[in-house]
Amino acid sequence: MSTVEPLGKSSSEFHAAPVPPPRPVERGLTPREILVAELIALGIGNKTIATRLGISPHTVGQHIRSALNKTGAQTRAELIARLYVAGCLDSSTWPPRAPAATSAFAS
Repeated sequence: MSTVEPLGKSSSEFHAAPVPPPRPVERGLTPREILVAELIALGIGNKTIATRLGISPHTVGQHIRSALNKTGAQTRAELIARLYVAGCLDSSTWPPRAPAATSAFAS
């Protein structure tokens, strides 16, 4: 019986890429950016968010890009996670909603 040799590197040779620290927020998120984030957290897509808020899908995308830039998040999921951690979204309620008090990301 022969032993099987693994292809490539052994697991001890793999190194995780360093995760960059969150970028500091120079300006707080606007109430509209937080509202859009709340709707994203509910799993709602850009077109439906646009319809609900009476704005264009392009404007929704701008709010999302702005919130991503301000928080340093790379994805919608990461944005929502960071907003929960920062206290911009109240994790004790469902559906998600912004807490009454301001937080690290809210202006």
